[in-house]
Amino acid sequence: MGPRLVLICETPFTRRDEARFGLDVLEARGIFIEVWDVSEILLPKSRLQWYEAPQIKPRNIKSLSEFHSMVNSLNSHDYLLLSAGLDPTFWWTQPQTAEAFWGAISDTQCQVGALRIGSIPSTSRWSFRRVIRAHNWRQPSLSLSKVRRRLRVGNQDMNPAKGADMQGPPHLDFVWADTNIDALDPRLIGGATKVLYIHSLDYDQVLKVDTALRTEPIIAFIDCMGPSHPDYATHSVDYHLPMTSYRDKVCRALDKLEDKTGLTAVIAAHPRAQPGSLDEWYGGRKVLYQNTANLVARCSLVALADPSTAVGLAIAMQKPVLFFTSVTFELENRLYLKKFSRQLRAPLINIDKSPRIRLPSIHLEAYAKYMERYVKRQGTAEEPFWSVVADQVLGDLNEGNPS
Repeated sequence: MGPRLVLICETPFTRRDEARFGLDVLEARGIFIEVWDVSEILLPKSRLQWYEAPQIKPRNIKSLSEFHSMVNSLNSHDYLLLSAGLDPTFWWTQPQTAEAFWGAISDTQCQVGALRIGSIPSTSRWSFRRVIRAHNWRQPSLSLSKVRRRLRVGNQDMNPAKGADMQGPPHLDFVWADTNIDALDPRLIGGATKVLYIHSLDYDQVLKVDTALRTEPIIAFIDCMGPSHPDYATHSVDYHLPMTSYRDKVCRALDKLEDKTGLTAVIAAHPRAQPGSLDEWYGGRKVLYQNTANLVARCSLVALADPSTAVGLAIAMQKPVLFFTSVTFELENRLYLKKFSRQLRAPLINIDKSPRIRLPSIHLEAYAKYMERYVKRQGTAEEPFWSVVADQVLGDLNEGNPS
C-alpha cells in the first residue's frame, strides 16, 4: 500500500474541492487519500452553505475527542495536510478549541503540513485603524468583527496566550504553498519546516486553457456573489448592503463600461454559486458557471467589484483589469480593492458618482511583480500543482525522508 495523505478541511468538502485538490492525480500516483471534515468543530455555520456533494465520502468529525482519536491513529508514514486552523485569528476567536485542536496534532507521529494556495495583496494595520475610526464616527453600530479581529491579532504580537497557561501550536514539518506563507500563523514555521513553493491553484486552470482561444470583444466580470457570499454568514459578518442594492450599483457600472468600450459584459459566476442562482442578478447578461479561466482567456478586459484570487488569472493571461468600488461596499473589501489597484496600476472606479471610465492598460512591470508575489514564482515547475506534490511525496519516500 502507498503513502496515505489525510486532508483536513474546515468547511464541507465539495465536488469543486474534489477536482481542485487533485484527488484523482494523487490516487493515480499510488497515494491513498482520506478527507476529514472538521467543519462541525471549527465552522459549524459553514454547513448551511449550498454545495455539491463530492464523489468521495469525507469523514465528518463531530467532536474534538473524536478528532484526537483519529489523529492518534496515524503513523509515521502518513501525511496530515491541514487547510484548517492555520489563521492566527483562530487562537483569538476560539482559544479553547484551538488549544485542543493543535494539542491533538502535536501528539501525532505522522508528518504534519499545511496547504497555502490562494494569496492576494494584504492591507496594512494603519489602513484598518484609519477606516475603522472614520466608520465608527458615521455608523458606530455596524458590525466590524472581521476587521477588528485581524487588527487585534496584529496588535498583540502574535501571542494570544499571553498571561495564560496555554500551549501554542507545534511547528509544521512541511508547507505546500503558492508563492508565500504570509497568512499562516508564524508560530507554525520552525527552522526545520520545509516550504515547497509551487503556484496558486488557480494557475492550474491557466495550464488547462485552450491555447487556440482567440480574444473576443467581451468584458469578463468576475462575480464574487457580493453580500450573498456564503463566507459572510459563516463568519457572522454583517455586510449591511442588501444584495439588490449591490446588484443595481454593479449593473449600472457595467452599463457605463459597455457604453464606453463597445464591449459586451459576460459574467464569470463565482465557483461557489449554485448553477442558475445568479442569472437574475445581472440585467439579462450571460452568466457562465465553472468556466472563469476560459472566459478570461477570451475576453478583452477584466472587471471586478470584490477582491479575488481570480485576478491572478488575468495577470497570468496578460489581460487589462479595472476595479469598481463604492463607500457602501464592505470595508475590508474596499481596502483590498485599493491595494489591488495600486499594485497593478489599474483603474479603481468609484461607482457612487457618475463615473469617468478610465480604460486600463497592462503595466508590464506591475504585472510581473504581482505574478511573482501571488501567482507563480520564477523557476517553479510549469506543471499542475498536485503533480508537483505527488513528485515530492514519492521522492521523499524513496529517499526515506519526511516531506
